[in-house]
Amino acid sequence: MSEMKLFEQIEDYLKNRLSPADAQAFEAEMATNPGLAKEVSLHRDMMKMMEEEEEKLYKSPPDKDLLDFRDLMENAYQEFVEDKKEEKDSPDLPSPSAGKGGLRFWIIGAIVALIGLAIWYSQSQPATEIGKQVPNPIDTIPSVPQNQEPIAQVPTPQLPTNTAPPTPDYASLVQKSYAEAPYKPGVLMSDPNEPEDSLIQKATEAYTQKQFRRTVDLLQTLPEAGQTDALKLRAHALFQLGRYDAAATDFEVLSKGISYRNDAEWHLLLCHAARLPKTKIAYEAMLAKVNKAGHPFEQKARNLKAKLLEK
Repeated sequence: MSEMKLFEQIEDYLKNRLSPADAQAFEAEMATNPGLAKEVSLHRDMMKMMEEEEEKLYKSPPDKDLLDFRDLMENAYQEFVEDKKEEKDSPDLPSPSAGKGGLRFWIIGAIVALIGLAIWYSQSQPATEIGKQVPNPIDTIPSVPQNQEPIAQVPTPQLPTNTAPPTPDYASLVQKSYAEAPYKPGVLMSDPNEPEDSLIQKATEAYTQKQFRRTVDLLQTLPEAGQTDALKLRAHALFQLGRYDAAATDFEVLSKGISYRNDAEWHLLLCHAARLPKTKIAYEAMLAKVNKAGHPFEQKARNLKAKLLEK
């Protein structure tokens, strides 16, 4: 294959001008010919660099000499292409793996020309004369006449440095999730052997009236009868007070039971989420347990996870 033919084929491939079948055949040839693959890679890098340099030049202020030089480079390139097309007896290009063909010479030459163009343009820009003093804007302010009071200098406000980003308020988000389905104590079955003003009855009334601190105080020691109901009251009262560490301890005990296991696991997950990021490991472990098919709080766990990721 001639040098110009290979040059055109590489350019057509990189500019997506080949048909799907020709492109597939060209890629198959590259897979078995490391030299060809290297030439294509070099050509791609050269095209990318030329595009970047051209973009930089377009962003610069227009300069007639610069544009004339750019047109000269383009004309030279077109003459190079036309000359190659007119050569009927062009010698075959040596194997691309040799890396010494005219194609490589043209690519390197183009890169060198671009570098020279960039250096020439940067040096052609007007520069400040050496030794010339640039007036300070402050020096151009006229002095205050002697018969006038000087203008007071307004101090520049000092901005805080090394300000740490605010910590996400996970507890507030958790409380909103809890408020969607708050705990409501059930109706306790009356025990004829138990007085009407029993400890658990008083704690239930206090919780219903949102006296959560009194609820916790009443249930510092759990009664022998109805310990599960008393533990529920205390755990939820602690949660409402924002005492998530203590609430998590009670919910952990409730999650070992049977009747209240699923609810306890969900509220234990909320306790861990409210104390993120220090409880990340416990949170992820409980999330894996609740966020699974068949768990009654699966959807709530997914919603909670999505909201936390937004923080």
